[in-house]
Amino acid sequence: MTTIESIQPVAQNGVDFAATKIQSLYRGYVVRRESRDRKYLLDFGLFERAKAYVNDPARRQNIPSIASTEPIFFPKELSVVLKMSGSPKNQRRFCAMKEARDICDALQCTHLAVPTARVYKNFIVESRLPVGMHDTKEQIGLYVEHVELFTPAIREFCLFLFHTQLDDITGDTDDPFQTLSSVPIGRYDNLPLYLEKQVAKIGLVDLEDFTAKCSHDDPQWALKRSLHLVRLFPLHFEHILDIAKRFAPEIEHDLKKLQKERDATLAYFHKAYFSHRAFVEESCKTAVVSPQRKEKLVETILDTIRLAPHDPALQDCMEEVSEKKLLQLKTSAALKIVNGVLDFMQTLLTRKMKSQGGHLLATRTLIFGNKTEQKLYAELKKTIGNRLNLDSLDIFALNILVEKIIDALFTELARGKEIASYHPSFGPFHKCLFC
Repeated sequence: MTTIESIQPVAQNGVDFAATKIQSLYRGYVVRRESRDRKYLLDFGLFERAKAYVNDPARRQNIPSIASTEPIFFPKELSVVLKMSGSPKNQRRFCAMKEARDICDALQCTHLAVPTARVYKNFIVESRLPVGMHDTKEQIGLYVEHVELFTPAIREFCLFLFHTQLDDITGDTDDPFQTLSSVPIGRYDNLPLYLEKQVAKIGLVDLEDFTAKCSHDDPQWALKRSLHLVRLFPLHFEHILDIAKRFAPEIEHDLKKLQKERDATLAYFHKAYFSHRAFVEESCKTAVVSPQRKEKLVETILDTIRLAPHDPALQDCMEEVSEKKLLQLKTSAALKIVNGVLDFMQTLLTRKMKSQGGHLLATRTLIFGNKTEQKLYAELKKTIGNRLNLDSLDIFALNILVEKIIDALFTELARGKEIASYHPSFGPFHKCLFC
């Protein structure tokens, strides 16, 4: 076999062909390497087009992105994801992706998808999986509405997880849906579920905390993996237990712990999805509030003001409001406040439908979160504060009272089933209603 080391300069017709032979061998090596690595590598033409976004920061300014310790960009015209991981972290991530794909191949996991990628400068450029639903509620819905379809993918992921170490797949998140759960929630942002030609798949899109070997040094190694799986896929409890017992028969001793975690996760699914689905199936109309109910909402405002001076947050800065003043509010401003809150909700819903569309329940999940919604919410509070006309309150106390009135109105709307539910503490700073 000819090797580069065995070639000696040989002159023929006055021409030294050694260099030519070396070049030929090197080209052959490159072709073989490319062929071997093709399953890992992002399409070269797509990669070349993506380089423009890496080379020119200005081109990244107006494309969808996720701001985090590792900025992520999604060029609209390219099916790629640009992750600004930095070097050599990007190379380590690429190596982890290769190892994960090799393990999937070895285990014959055809329903787990690892993106192809290439490293360039401080970025890793990955192929974008055809994940159509990214929102937490959409992911829960995709799972619970296609339970049987996802069974092969989930069983494969169980096998994958019991052969490897993969963290950051449940809990440790700023997702406001965590507020609805008493246990860590599944991180579908790192393990997105999707359908491709009616084949259910799971994407392995964040392998930063991935190790290709499974350590058994921790006596609870099997329990920890099983808890992750139950939080992600509570409707596949028996499948998870079946595969866990293959690797650790002693997992039977932790059956009650796993059942408790499953029940807590299903309670979270009920709050986040099932109860909302039942509400929408029963009545697709949003907040159809009768005149009689508006009268009740007016009384809710007045009762909130009556009780406010006894609230710990206001008892030192608010005096009781006279019944005469409350009567003035009832006749002049309270109904306008009610209508303003209902209009605010309708505006949020209209904006959500225009910008998102798609999954019905996700569209009807209104979070007072992004900048536009925060601005609208601030305008609503200012309008309510002006209409209350309580000059004795300072700005701080007035803001607390206004928020209590808004909370009370949405809570009453949920009680009267004009909306599905209201969550005044949705994440650290947000409020949310399901309608």
